[in-house]
Amino acid sequence: MADSKNVTLVIAQEENEILRSQIATLRHGAHSMKDNTYPYDHTQASRYTFTSTGKKRIVKEVVFTHTGIRNIVNMGFGDLLPDGSTEIFFSGSTRERTKLYTRILETYYPRFNKEFIINVLIKDGASFTELPFEPKTDLKLLGFLIKRIY
Repeated sequence: MADSKNVTLVIAQEENEILRSQIATLRHGAHSMKDNTYPYDHTQASRYTFTSTGKKRIVKEVVFTHTGIRNIVNMGFGDLLPDGSTEIFFSGSTRERTKLYTRILETYYPRFNKEFIINVLIKDGASFTELPFEPKTDLKLLGFLIKRIY
């Protein structure tokens, strides 16, 4: 029987290779952006920052995290805020998908709200309003804003 420390090390090495491959694709892959690549800072083992240059300069962060499933990692991407945090906005591609995300957030809210500030975006007449997420709300939610509590 294989030593569990050795097996864990082999899996971690394989996952790091996958991360390096995905980062190389991100950095060198074909895309339709104005510039082919952005210089980036490798701030932690799976965290990268770069500055997007367009009409204005925006510092971005890309974070790769292991899912626990071989060859599958999660990639988070967002604007790096002045306080060093990242706020992520997401919504469903359809109204039904947004409702699904709402149900997931409602189910796991007691766990999620210990680590994240969860806000929602709603349409309020001709404008949009950001509100704290309330489980079991009857509001028509357009999307979610998530920020890690440090």
